[in-house]
Amino acid sequence: MSRMVFATILRNNYPKNSSHGSMFYCCHQKRQSPLLLLLCDAIRHQSYHSYAPKEQLMTAQEVATALRPFFFVIHPDRFWKYPKQKDTNEDSLKQLNSFIKDVIEMRETNDRRIKFFMRDEIIDNNEMVKSDNIIDVKFKEININLFRRENVNKIVHKILSESRLSTDYLKKIGKQPQMGSTAGTEGHGMTSDGFQFKYNQNSGPFSFNRKVNDYWVRTDINGRQTIETDPELDDFEELFEKKKIDKNLIEWLQENRHLANSRLHTNEPIRQELNRLADQLKQELHLNDIIWKDCGWGVSHIRAALNSVNIMKQQFDINVLNGRTLMFARQSGVSFDGHVVLNIEDVRHNWLAMIKNIHTYDADLKKLPFVESVLSGALRGIQIDHRKFRPTVIISSYIKQLEKLTAAISLYIGQHGFPPNWSPILDRYQLVVECEAGPLMLSPTGQFIVPASCPAFLLFDFMSDNMFKARLLRDMYLNYKSKEEHIVNECMTQLGLQSIDKDDNVTPDLMIQCCNKLIANRDTLSLRNSRLRVSHYYSVLLDGEICIPWDFTL
Repeated sequence: MSRMVFATILRNNYPKNSSHGSMFYCCHQKRQSPLLLLLCDAIRHQSYHSYAPKEQLMTAQEVATALRPFFFVIHPDRFWKYPKQKDTNEDSLKQLNSFIKDVIEMRETNDRRIKFFMRDEIIDNNEMVKSDNIIDVKFKEININLFRRENVNKIVHKILSESRLSTDYLKKIGKQPQMGSTAGTEGHGMTSDGFQFKYNQNSGPFSFNRKVNDYWVRTDINGRQTIETDPELDDFEELFEKKKIDKNLIEWLQENRHLANSRLHTNEPIRQELNRLADQLKQELHLNDIIWKDCGWGVSHIRAALNSVNIMKQQFDINVLNGRTLMFARQSGVSFDGHVVLNIEDVRHNWLAMIKNIHTYDADLKKLPFVESVLSGALRGIQIDHRKFRPTVIISSYIKQLEKLTAAISLYIGQHGFPPNWSPILDRYQLVVECEAGPLMLSPTGQFIVPASCPAFLLFDFMSDNMFKARLLRDMYLNYKSKEEHIVNECMTQLGLQSIDKDDNVTPDLMIQCCNKLIANRDTLSLRNSRLRVSHYYSVLLDGEICIPWDFTL
């Protein structure tokens, strides 16, 4: 077909004022082949719906971070007593690493099916748990199909989903896989706590459906939940809001108290063993304390982490920890409190590498007061504090952030000076360097939360507009904080609780309201010997802890 005939066909099918027509005319004027345009257009329509955004793929570093919980539970080091499972996991792990590397680097590879074992320890609940009291160890077998046609986002999501691990990190970085339309195999089963579930394995994504009362609660790959009735799907958020209004604390406790007591009783031996291990390690390593409060894992996982430290102590010299506080969190390093922080999702050799290099962190720790004082001096004596409700900060990156913000502020002051309405001394205010990049805001406790990359002129304008509010919030926080400790202790005593805790986003004033309401209704609620957590939702955690919203109704 000649160029002129082909051009006539395209001209008749694509008007000049259309997007494709204008592209053709531009192409024709430049003497480029219209066939190229047609093929590109066909490819574009075949691959995506019109103007659909292209899926952003994960980097190698993001893949490593996302799969860190999976590597922890299947790592061969955790199966050193079980050669068969250890060898299987070791071989499968090598295959998985090779396959993911090939996919990321877009090299040719083959489809494969790999198998992993996960531990499921059964503990004798009638006596104190010790390391040699594990009477039976069962293994859950996980089979994962790896297809070369799937992108790395789908592969990572599939691995985490089939291992029943959280995919929140993929949502956080915006790399959750796009939903496919191909129907897949389905199955049914029941969880250990009695919930029925069914699943659908599409070409890549994995959806998990759990039966609650007469509904199927479905969670898709984008984190969206729906409730399936007969046979239509209703919007989960709408139903949830109705259920939240109708469900009061007394009704919810009647339905879930047995489950909470059962889990609490089951985990009590593990909790005792956990405390025994912690005391043993503190004594043998001369530690000031061991902290795991904010690590985000249950008692079984924390006990496994302490066992790993105990094994590491027997195999290597880690006396450098003497006189320090050991903390388990979601990252490794040294906090600005001087605590040695171990990522609870890592394995022992990563911990050992960090501990061997702890002297490098000590140098940063000694440097920290000077760096903070320089930033404070640049802002007329403002207090450089650490956010009240925030995960552990690693000191090396924190110092770099302080220095970056100090340089920007000093340069701006040299060129423009301070705002005329500022007080000569700002020591009544607090500033927190939160992260490298993020929102500039005022916290509920009256602190200025500033990202290290914030331009100085934005910071100065924001502080000028919010100084009065910051001081007011700060005074309110200090007032509520002093009352909170007293009311929490009284609530534990009056209700006979084993413990009471709260989520970081529950501020002291909300905690006070909740505790006062609990005390006023203590005879009706019957929470004696429970472990309670004040949050924003109802739930029973795996270790038996009861979560209730701070604004519960009766």
